[in-house]
Amino acid sequence: MDQLLFDLFALQRFADDGALQAVIDEVEDRHCVTALDDEALDQLSAAGDPYLLARDAMDEDERL
Repeated sequence: MDQLLFDLFALQRFADDGALQAVIDEVEDRHCVTALDDEALDQLSAAGDPYLLARDAMDEDERL
C-alpha cells in the first residue's frame, strides 16, 4: 500500500489529475504533512542526533 501511494504521488507530478490531487490533499491533511523550510532543514540530521543519548543520561542523573 505504501508503495502504491508513493507511486501515485509521483505520478501526480506529471498527470495533474484533479481526483488524484484530492486524495493526496486528504492524506496530507490527515497526516499533517507540511513542507520544511530551509531553517527547519538545517535542524535535521539523517543519522539522528548524536547528543540525544548524552542529554537523556544527564536528565536521568538530575532526577536521581
